[in-house]
Order: sequence, then structure tokens, then C-alpha cells
Amino acid sequence: MKLAVLSYSHHGRSMARTAHGLGHEIAGVMDAEPAPRQQLMDDFQCPGFETTAECLDTSKPDAVLVAGKHIEMGDHVQACVDRRIPYLLDKPLLPSHIQQCTKTVERVLAPMLTYCHTTSKGSQDLRDFDRGFPFC
Repeated sequence: MKLAVLSYSHHGRSMARTAHGLGHEIAGVMDAEPAPRQQLMDDFQCPGFETTAECLDTSKPDAVLVAGKHIEMGDHVQACVDRRIPYLLDKPLLPSHIQQCTKTVERVLAPMLTYCHTTSKGSQDLRDFDRGFPFC
């Protein structure tokens, strides 16, 4: 499976390492700040992008690992929903972000994967995702 990583975070990098270890390709990474973006590019030897749209539209991932700052999560999720790309979150969405995305999610019915941000659970979720288990 081809994955993209949106924004730098320790949990997000851990999720991406687990996915990469399972044989999935990290096709692109995104962070608005140059230093974290470069670290992700170096970690996964893939292209890096300054914007979410550029990352998703260029790398064309099968799924997205959404990480980073709480204040950015809603926009990252909205970009995935708009493109009908399944995503996995490294932390819960803020209530305001849920409201922001709810109407689009209902309209588009994009798959929504939630990560309950403990590394062991996240790693198990990725292994289950790899085997085709549903998330709920």
C-alpha cells in the first residue's frame, strides 16, 4: 500500500516506521516547516512537500497517516475527506475539527480510521489494517 505522512510527530513517525516495516511504501511526507519535513524525508527516503494538497495530489497515496499539531489536524482530515482517501490519526480530533469535517464525511462517506494514541495499540492497528481487519 502507498502511504503519505502529513506533519511531523513522534507518534506519526512511529506509525510510519511500523507501516514501512510491514512493507508499505511511504510515497510522500508533508510538513509546513522545513526542518521537520527534511527529517521525515531523510527517515523515509521519499519526496517532501510544504502543503497537504501538494503532498496528496502528487504522491497519490492509498491511505494517509495524519499526525502533527492538534490545530492542523482538521485541515489534514478535510483534505483527505475531500479526496476520498482513507486516513489514520495519531491523536483524537478536537470537537471543533469533528464539526468542521462531519458534513463532508457524511456527504462523501470516506473511510475514517481512528488511532487511540498508544504506540502498542497503533502498531497493532497497522498490523490489523494490513490484514484487512475493520477499525471500530
